[in-house]
Amino acid sequence: MKIIMTVSLILATTLLTACASLNNSLTPEKTLQNKVSSVIHANPDNIVITNKQTQGEHVEFTASVLDKTYHCHYTATLLKQTDTICE
Repeated sequence: MKIIMTVSLILATTLLTACASLNNSLTPEKTLQNKVSSVIHANPDNIVITNKQTQGEHVEFTASVLDKTYHCHYTATLLKQTDTICE
């Protein structure tokens, strides 16, 4: 019985991680622009998103506005998301 519960828990965890990863890779540019705009206090329509990379629950990308470039990242699962950080 313990083996069945352990296997079920592993499968559920793997499925949730895969779903979160897929969701992160499908995040539209407009969503990323809105996330960055609140961090750098710029109009989202003026922000250009490039170099988006997803690694499981971690998302990294470059945001540019005018002559400034920021390296941004956040982590998102199906249940929780961290704040976007831009440096």
